Amino acid sequence: MKFKKSLQSQLFCLLFIIFIVFMLIIVPVINGNLGSIIDREMYSTLEYAQKNYVMGIFNPEEIDSNRQCYHMHVYYSDTDGYHFRAEKPLDASLMEEVSYAIVDDIAKQIKNQEVVKNAKVSFRNGSLYYRILRVSETDHFFVVTFMNDEYSLSLAKNIANRIVYLQYGAFFFLAIGMAIWVTTLIRPLKQIRIYIDHIKEGKKGELNIQRHDEIGSVAQALVEMEEELQHQSKVREEMMHNISHDLKTPIALIESYAQSIKDDVYPYGDKESSIDIILENASRLEKKVQNLLYLNRLDYLKENVKDMHEMNMKVLLEKTVEQMASLRPEIHLQLDIQESYFIGEEEQWRIAIENLLQNAYRYVESTIQIHLDHQSLSIYNDGPCIPEDIIDTLFEPFVKGHQGQFGLGLHIVYKTVTMYHCTVTVENVLQGVCFKITKKEGL
Repeated sequence: MKFKKSLQSQLFCLLFIIFIVFMLIIVPVINGNLGSIIDREMYSTLEYAQKNYVMGIFNPEEIDSNRQCYHMHVYYSDTDGYHFRAEKPLDASLMEEVSYAIVDDIAKQIKNQEVVKNAKVSFRNGSLYYRILRVSETDHFFVVTFMNDEYSLSLAKNIANRIVYLQYGAFFFLAIGMAIWVTTLIRPLKQIRIYIDHIKEGKKGELNIQRHDEIGSVAQALVEMEEELQHQSKVREEMMHNISHDLKTPIALIESYAQSIKDDVYPYGDKESSIDIILENASRLEKKVQNLLYLNRLDYLKENVKDMHEMNMKVLLEKTVEQMASLRPEIHLQLDIQESYFIGEEEQWRIAIENLLQNAYRYVESTIQIHLDHQSLSIYNDGPCIPEDIIDTLFEPFVKGHQGQFGLGLHIVYKTVTMYHCTVTVENVLQGVCFKITKKEGL
């Protein structure tokens, strides 16, 4: 059984992952830094208390006993050794333990000529923070200020509580922010889903998402796709209408004439002439079907074309022109062709060139000019200009000139040329029409 994951559930999963990462990575880092922060606070407290003690010769009683600092005088001489004297309220046992804990540091301080030393040692199942200050430059006389770790533990607890509150607050505002963000995603995504459902069901849908991010780009692409689908659907309907209309006429003629011959009636006077009309319409029907099949084949080739090699357009053009010149030998051909290579299969290019030349021979009056260079191929004929109302749609299927046959030849040219990364254009020039195939930049 498959479960559909919503954005809300993904949001909660993301928040849970962030929480785990925070606990495993960020919290240990905070705790490590927290120790150094507390140590600095403890030493700062000791320094403040020691400065007041030295300057004012007093030991104030703290309201918070956790912050109570204790002071002890230490004197060292080479003959008498160490002498410790404590200020009240320090008892003898505590003084003895503290003296034992700090005596080594005092010795190092004397040896290294240090004035101040802050340190922390393990003491009575806890820690002892102390500050040793040398108050005499000539004698080894020191003031030691120390305190236990109760204040540090209390400080750590307070800071930890604040961090926890900040953590929960951060997660709360993060959750709200992400919830708002997800909501801004869900609404347009729902609109897109409804719009796609309408397209799938063939209904008219509207999608108006004014965003300048990836969702807006997707919405715009969907609208353009729907417009293109409608255009393609309209083209298919027109194509089917044209195909059915163009096929209906020769089929009806073939059927009618065949029935007449069967009944010993000859529409064109004799049996042979009537059969010639049947054969002529059968040939037209076969040519149209071949063109339709070839169009489908071009669509397949376009989707499956992989490695394309170059072919010699000059050789192909010379061969094709020579074969077609015999159709109308009275037409004057002017050739200006150079060595040129086009990407693609020779057979598809041959059919495209033949269609352009047949179109030129159909309308030409006296002259056809063919020019080929490295970048383009143009075929000009001095026939009548193309009507302006069809020139922009001439390469669409079933668009025919006044002498056109099926309206598929130039569409085949367009499909072939675009499949091999070229462009084809047509323009009315002075006393004629020119078709031009041009390679795209970089080919």
